[in-house]
Amino acid sequence: MHPDYTMDLDDNLQPAASPAGNLIPAVLNAVAVVNYLNRAKAVTVPELARSLAFTPSHCRSILRTLMQVGWVHRDERTNAYTLSPGIAASASSVMGANDSEAAPAG
Repeated sequence: MHPDYTMDLDDNLQPAASPAGNLIPAVLNAVAVVNYLNRAKAVTVPELARSLAFTPSHCRSILRTLMQVGWVHRDERTNAYTLSPGIAASASSVMGANDSEAAPAG
């Protein structure tokens, strides 16, 4: 991604409103990949690279990292990537899975 642009919530490149000194481009790129997978359901590296304007190599690196942490799965037969249940487990507290633990006693 070009440093003078950021990704909006719909994964569209937008001109940066302010210097990105506090933002980490690698994290923004990984979030863009996760958001795209969430909408696309299953996607190949070339399709992802075209859609996000990333190099295929960069996409593969992000996807490998997301696979390592259990957020993405690759279908060996189709080489398509999808989100895996691990991402939901990582977000379980905001999805209500831990409501009983967070609720005050009383």
